[in-house]
Amino acid sequence: MLLFKVMYAKIIETKSGFSRLQHDWTRLQTIDPDVSYYSTFEFLHTWWQTFKKHKTLFIICVYHNNAVVGIMPLYFETRRHIGLFSCKECKFLASGLSDFFSVLIDKSINADNKIFNCMMSTIEKHHLKWDRLLLIQMDSQTAFSRYLLKHQTYAPLFSFHLENPYLNLSEYENFSAYCKKHVSKNMNWRINKLQRDEPFNFNVSTNNQSPLLDEIKQLHLATCRYRNKHLPSMAKKYISVFSNKTMNCFFNALYSNNCRVLNFTIRHQKTDELMAYNSCYIYNSTVYMWNTSYNVTYDSYHLGKIINYKIIEHCFDNDHVSVFDFGAGKYPWKFEWTDTFKPMYKLEKWTCVSLKNKLLPMLNKTKTFISTL
Repeated sequence: MLLFKVMYAKIIETKSGFSRLQHDWTRLQTIDPDVSYYSTFEFLHTWWQTFKKHKTLFIICVYHNNAVVGIMPLYFETRRHIGLFSCKECKFLASGLSDFFSVLIDKSINADNKIFNCMMSTIEKHHLKWDRLLLIQMDSQTAFSRYLLKHQTYAPLFSFHLENPYLNLSEYENFSAYCKKHVSKNMNWRINKLQRDEPFNFNVSTNNQSPLLDEIKQLHLATCRYRNKHLPSMAKKYISVFSNKTMNCFFNALYSNNCRVLNFTIRHQKTDELMAYNSCYIYNSTVYMWNTSYNVTYDSYHLGKIINYKIIEHCFDNDHVSVFDFGAGKYPWKFEWTDTFKPMYKLEKWTCVSLKNKLLPMLNKTKTFISTL
């Protein structure tokens, strides 16, 4: 007798429901190769605990024979557009803070498309709860992206968003081979000059208690203040991620006793002053860079280049690292260190059930066009 295998969706809308998902979420993130650190339970649950105000949780859980085989972490938020209209948006959890977004599925049941269909049909069934579906920064090589690219309805709405540079260490025989292609010949001279003038130590730390995090915050804030002071009057100002009180609460919670946080620092040998840092996450042999800065007092020494060089050298020396991810964004300095990048895509859909929703897409396109002039 053949058993009918049922697939259905449940929606999680409460804090307690989110917490109860931890076991199933952890199981899926362990077996799904498309999952980055930014889609893990610990990252998104911490984000929700911190940023839930004025937001509505909307986590879609797909079940197959009463087991969770898919999780799509979403939320609703009302935002104002062009200063004229309010708009209810449906987005991935941690939008605006993460470099990668993805869904989690159990690929072992060989039903990827059925799971994705169940997720998307659930979103569509609740179309009265949102005006705009905006799912950004999705790696084009994931199973979910391939599903969207082939879908008759969603493919026209699924478009290139930005670049995400990364370094695959396996493409090089060793660090020396990498340096021949990507590192300037005067790098050792720069390092030796800094060591002579301002003796330093390069450190790698997973001890992420408050003293180091506080130092990182203060250095980043000071650098932004300095940059803004010397910008032309009409230039866009630098805003430190640590200038926001709620953001600080998030990082305090995430960093506490978290072995997945990896901090690279350059400190002065004599004073122990923090000269430069690069704060990262490590997950499934990938190091994800998310924030970096250096003391502008040492601007002439090119500390940014030196710390990147030391980090990549460290990665080559450690077998547990296979990829160094530079984070989202087409910044020229990132491409000094690698030639490879992931095309990141976004899915944008408007419900268009009202005059407002018919106008908003046109207004947003106009705003985007004007910003490029």
